[in-house]
Amino acid sequence: MTVLKVAKTGEQEADLRQFLSYLFAQDSAGIATDGVLTGLAVTQTSTASSSVQIDVGAAVVQDSRLAGAFPMLNNALFPLDVLGPNPMGGVPRNDIVVMDYATESVRVIVGTPNAVPTDPSVPATAVRLARLRHAAGALTIPSNKIEDLRLPTRLFGVVPPTNTGWVDGAGIFTANSGWSISGSLYKRYGDVVSVQINVTRTGGALAAGNIGNLTIANIDPALTPAQSNGALGGGPSGSDFAAYASTGGGVVLTATSQAIANGDAVNVFGTYLL
Repeated sequence: MTVLKVAKTGEQEADLRQFLSYLFAQDSAGIATDGVLTGLAVTQTSTASSSVQIDVGAAVVQDSRLAGAFPMLNNALFPLDVLGPNPMGGVPRNDIVVMDYATESVRVIVGTPNAVPTDPSVPATAVRLARLRHAAGALTIPSNKIEDLRLPTRLFGVVPPTNTGWVDGAGIFTANSGWSISGSLYKRYGDVVSVQINVTRTGGALAAGNIGNLTIANIDPALTPAQSNGALGGGPSGSDFAAYASTGGGVVLTATSQAIANGDAVNVFGTYLL
C-alpha cells in the first residue's frame, strides 16, 4: 500500500495524475471516465475547405490506474488541415478527429478508403471528437460530413442538469376551453423551461387590454412550476401579449395589446422556472 500526499517534496507527475483521477466521474475506483468536459466542437471552417476547426474546451482521458488521469485543454479556436496532407482518391473514407495526450495535440486519425468505409481504431490515449465522412474525390469538408462523437464527462459527484433539447410538447401542453393547439415544443435545462406553443382562439373574441387571468393551455404536472412565474409573450403579430406559467398547471394570459378574434392563430413563447 502507498499513500500519496499531494504537493509533497519530490512529488512525481504520475502521483499527481493518480490524485486527479479520483476527482472526475469514475468508471471504477481510480479510473476516470474518458470524455469531454466542455467545448471541443469540430465544425466546418467559415467556407468549407480541406480543414475543420476545433473549438476551445477540455477533456480527460485515462488508460491505466497507475498512469493517472490526463486532463487536456485547447485554449484557442484553430483549423486542422485534413485533406491537404491526406487527399481523397476515388473511394470514400472515414477519418476520426481526436484529442490525444500521447501526442499533446488534436489530430486526425486517417481511415482506410473503402466502398463502405469503417472508422479507424483510436488509441486508449485519445478522446474521440468527431467523425469525418469523406466522399470519393472530396476536396472540402462541409458540415453535413462532420458527425459529433463527443461523449460528456464531469467532476465526480456532479449531477449534470437535465437537458432535453427541443422536444415535441404533445401531451405536455393541452388546449384549454376556447383554444386549440396545432403544435408545441419545449426544452428543459435544469429548472428552466423554454416553450413554443401554437394556439388558435376557438372561443369568443378578446378585446385589447387587461384580460385578467385566462388560461390558454394546460401544463402536465411534470413541468408545472412550484411558484407562478415566467415571461411568456406572443400574439397574432408575434409579441403582443403577456402570460405566465401558473402553479395550477396553466399558461395564463393576463393582457393583450390587440384584439384576438375567433380563428386567430397565436404563437406563445418564452421561459419559466420550475
